[in-house]
Amino acid sequence: HRDLHSFPTRRSSDLPSSRPTSLAANVAAAPQPTPTSGTPSATATAPAGTTRITSLSGPIVALGDSYTSGDLLPVSLSTPLGCLRSSIDYAQLVASALHDRNGLVNASCTNAGAADITSPQRTSVGTNPPQLDSVRGGDALVMLTLGGDDMGFLNVLDKCMNLSWSDPFGSPCQKYYDSGGTDKLAALVTAEAPRIAAVLAEIHAKAPSARVVLVGYPDLFPQRGGCWPVVPITNG
Repeated sequence: HRDLHSFPTRRSSDLPSSRPTSLAANVAAAPQPTPTSGTPSATATAPAGTTRITSLSGPIVALGDSYTSGDLLPVSLSTPLGCLRSSIDYAQLVASALHDRNGLVNASCTNAGAADITSPQRTSVGTNPPQLDSVRGGDALVMLTLGGDDMGFLNVLDKCMNLSWSDPFGSPCQKYYDSGGTDKLAALVTAEAPRIAAVLAEIHAKAPSARVVLVGYPDLFPQRGGCWPVVPITNG
């Protein structure tokens, strides 16, 4: 982390040695401006027919919510503690895979929404400064995972678990969120789009030369089947 607003410094030598292939490869495959002389070298495996990153012209920055910070993974002692950042979150692993020598800047925080990118976020232990404050003009790569907390995905999960007991062999969650012929969850995604667009515009304004990578959420459940009631989400 950059030493900014009490973020402790973490250099690439402190990063774990694990090297993911999927996200790092996608980042490496993105077109990259010709580096200036003397910039640090970085490599990562890229799919056939694509161009991999061979150098980084500045730091890597991680923004977003708990899926960036690695909530519930081993916790690091970064400030504020309430952000629950992990020492093995995906940002750390990507920085390690790209042999980053500039120092990862991890401003992500659990429960963060779009508003917390530009405004302070109060946590259970301490206040996280606006995440955008950690983005600077010389940054080379900015990674962002955001939107789930704005759309209340935990509330949806809770609702679906409770409804499963009323119709364990049916599709009560789908029926609830599709009632009236309107997909209420799709509407939430649509409403989030302009917020994400605004965040991207802010990032590009502060770091116009940075490669910005949107990192999506994983599937939380299989597309078919399940294990109700061990996990109280019905197969439907």
